Amino acid sequence: MGTIANALIPLVILLAAGQVLRRSGFLEAGFWSSAEKLAYYLLMPLLLVRTIGRSDVGGLAWGEMVGAVYGAILAAAAVLVALHLLRGRPQPRTFTSIFQGGVRYNAYIALALAESLYQGEGIAMGALISGFMIIIINILCVTVLALSAGNGRVSALSVLADLARNPLILGCVGGGLLNASGVTLPVWADDSLSLMGRMALPIALLCVGASLDLSRLKGDVGPSLIASATQFVVKPGVAWGLCLGLGLPAMTTTVIVLFMAVPTAPSAYILARRMGGDYEAMASIIAFQTVAGFATMPLTLFALGV
Repeated sequence: MGTIANALIPLVILLAAGQVLRRSGFLEAGFWSSAEKLAYYLLMPLLLVRTIGRSDVGGLAWGEMVGAVYGAILAAAAVLVALHLLRGRPQPRTFTSIFQGGVRYNAYIALALAESLYQGEGIAMGALISGFMIIIINILCVTVLALSAGNGRVSALSVLADLARNPLILGCVGGGLLNASGVTLPVWADDSLSLMGRMALPIALLCVGASLDLSRLKGDVGPSLIASATQFVVKPGVAWGLCLGLGLPAMTTTVIVLFMAVPTAPSAYILARRMGGDYEAMASIIAFQTVAGFATMPLTLFALGV
């Protein structure tokens, strides 16, 4: 339990600090959007470039990892779609928010957990897993929103363009190219990347905490419970079974399962607004899962034997 506490408590403190700082008005309101942009577009990609560029990724079981990640996400998507059809397709706009709440993940919390447990090796593994997940999750969520909400003009080409510009994917690609090149960065360059990369997760977690709207916790309880049951039980459970069945190592299994068991992403709200989904229900699901996740994640870590 000490390991679990050591991994989770710093994350809780940073999230709470972000919430307190926003509510207190100590920082100007415009600070948070600028800080989030800094973390997302610059600091996180630099962190991924350095960690992947320095890691030994040649011996990883790539096929098995992709199979476990995609199998779990597709299983969660299938459960949510089947449940929606069995219920007679009520409130299709709200279903899109339930769907995003059941398949999306908060990359900042997942990477911070991986770092807490396994340091740089955990970040490198998590970054690679994140790269797999971003592609399939964005395709699934955009497709469901386009079919169910129908108010957004989003083509397959625009989805591919968004993926090609995604900073996390670009960071993974940059780190992979650096790793494959065999180039050793000068000390000054490596230290500079290290300093900037170390800022990424603390700033990102402060921003997640600041964006959390606790007033939404009582809203849309039904959709929040359905999405959360899929997010915290179905998806990590399937991932765990697939990892064991495919014979993946303990660390790889732990990181994959954790990436499936973290709360949904705040960016789901933006996509819901952009494509005509139920963004109010989405806000409730994000708030509910961010709080509930810190009750369920210790159970997941305990079950994994961390």
